[in-house]
Amino acid sequence: MGVWTYSATGQTGGRGWGEGVRMFVRRGSKWWVAGLGGVLAVLGVGMAAQQSSSGSPYTFRRTVRRVVVDVAVTDRNHNPVHGLKRRDFKVYEDGREQDVRSWEAFDLEHDKAFVPPPVPALPPDTFMDVPRAPERGPLYVVVYDMDHIGWGNNVDDQVTARKQLQKFLEAKPDGIRMELYVLAGNLELVQGFTSDREKLLEVFDVKRKEGHVPWVLLTRTNYASNDVTLPFTAMSMIAKSLNGLPGRKNLIWLSSQFPVPLTGPANSPTRGNSGPNGGAGGAGTIPNMPAQEITGSSAVAGLDIDYQERAMHEAWDALNNAQVSVYPVDVQGLDPQAGWGGIDVMAQRTADATGGQAYYGRNDVAQAIVEATEDGGSYYEMTYEPQGHAYDGKIHQIRVKLDKPGYSLAYRLFYYDDDPDKPLTSEEKRVAEATANHPVAHHPGDSMWAYMVRGAPLAHDVLFRAEIRAAAPVMATREQMADLQMQPAYFVLRRRNHPAKTPAPIPLRKYAIEYLVLDQQAKVRTGQVLEFAACAYDADGKMLNGVSQNAVRLQAGPGAKKGDPPLFRAEQTLDVPTTAQWLRVAVRDVATDRIGTIEVRLPLAEDQPAGSATAKLAAPKG
Repeated sequence: MGVWTYSATGQTGGRGWGEGVRMFVRRGSKWWVAGLGGVLAVLGVGMAAQQSSSGSPYTFRRTVRRVVVDVAVTDRNHNPVHGLKRRDFKVYEDGREQDVRSWEAFDLEHDKAFVPPPVPALPPDTFMDVPRAPERGPLYVVVYDMDHIGWGNNVDDQVTARKQLQKFLEAKPDGIRMELYVLAGNLELVQGFTSDREKLLEVFDVKRKEGHVPWVLLTRTNYASNDVTLPFTAMSMIAKSLNGLPGRKNLIWLSSQFPVPLTGPANSPTRGNSGPNGGAGGAGTIPNMPAQEITGSSAVAGLDIDYQERAMHEAWDALNNAQVSVYPVDVQGLDPQAGWGGIDVMAQRTADATGGQAYYGRNDVAQAIVEATEDGGSYYEMTYEPQGHAYDGKIHQIRVKLDKPGYSLAYRLFYYDDDPDKPLTSEEKRVAEATANHPVAHHPGDSMWAYMVRGAPLAHDVLFRAEIRAAAPVMATREQMADLQMQPAYFVLRRRNHPAKTPAPIPLRKYAIEYLVLDQQAKVRTGQVLEFAACAYDADGKMLNGVSQNAVRLQAGPGAKKGDPPLFRAEQTLDVPTTAQWLRVAVRDVATDRIGTIEVRLPLAEDQPAGSATAKLAAPKG
């Protein structure tokens, strides 16, 4: 069988910053698996696999300036409403009706799941970007906010919240992909995206080395429990890590209450047809919420009002750019002493601003998470092309009307129309200059950046196999340490004319990654360019080292015949510190932006005693 060969053309480069209007990318089908069974037999070791086919094998990319609006529609009982048509909706921006250019309905319960075919047995340390279980629906992120669960050192809410989260995960809907963070002073990823219920439940094992959900946080008052900006800073970080992943994402935030900034709850948009748990509220206000107007700034807890307001709005902007809706869930249950009629003001505002729902004033926390999951997975996605302005730096209000009475709508209320190419600030320029030669130099917001984040979901639009081998550890050379100095785990921002000292040598291992890619689109395309990327991460998810190279198809290999599968081989090496815990590899079709990814737990199986418990962890995430 002939195999196409590739020639590396060097490293990629580029940078970019946030934008108010998403650059819309639409793919030809939600899921693509065509003739995958035969392909698996080729990429595997000869074992046959059943053929699976769904959707159409074409993919196209179109980049235009569009505003994406996801609209979740619920009835009086808070159940998702299905079967609505495009003609039932009208979208307005700043009071002017917009021409809806695309429209699609999503139904978590009835939409067809991606069901992967059986994967053939593979040799040790050989992996494929095929999930092990069905996948369906959008992505879900759960944040267990221990800094704001319980008042003072009262641990009752923490114990209850932990049990309720575990109860939900034990009955999690099949195929739903989730990742889990714990906020306890720092934001820690304890489980990357997976649909595996057992993997998610492992986070409750307090002896787990990969991160876990603690029983209680007794010193929570020593953390930033009263820091108004902390939840919003964490939201911004999560949103930026998700920006570039296609489709809707949902952020379920478990807490007792968000701290209320002194800017007052009346200084940002609220949805006129929303209220507690998605019910009907007042006309553009939250019931019993005191009006408040504050001008100027005042220092509180080391932060001024302007800073608090800016952090809050930057978080909402980052979430909307990444197409993330927030679902705050109050874990303290019924609280007759709560202010403003029992309403969690900041939870409601954040849900309103991002098109989610807030759940509070109820004891059934696990059921609230179920409802948030259902609401976030059933929605109508529509886009429009804004008219009359282009990157004016202003806030533009969005309103959606439904030509049917009795329903509640949840959607993003506004966006900031910032120019993505606006001049950088002096601090941004310093960072850009210092990291211009970053080995994986994609900018935040593009797909390769998002898919190379530790814990990101598995991508399988490009099917490939990776065989990974590791050499014996050696001490790094001065040149190798200079390269590592630019990576996030080692990088220190330095002043001009004050170069940082090269760190002392550390032990490194050279990893060799042999790729075998099968791409059906190569049959009808010439001059195809593939990008191969590999990154290593420490236990905290910081990138220790990374490499990205483009490769261009040159010619058919010896013995190539007409009708042979379009198989391509490439090999890549990466110097990795011995402290690395994870390795992530990817293949991207540059022309169509289709990507396949694999995440591997280190050390590899060949580095561990046969039958060890750790050896069983060295498998692709999924």
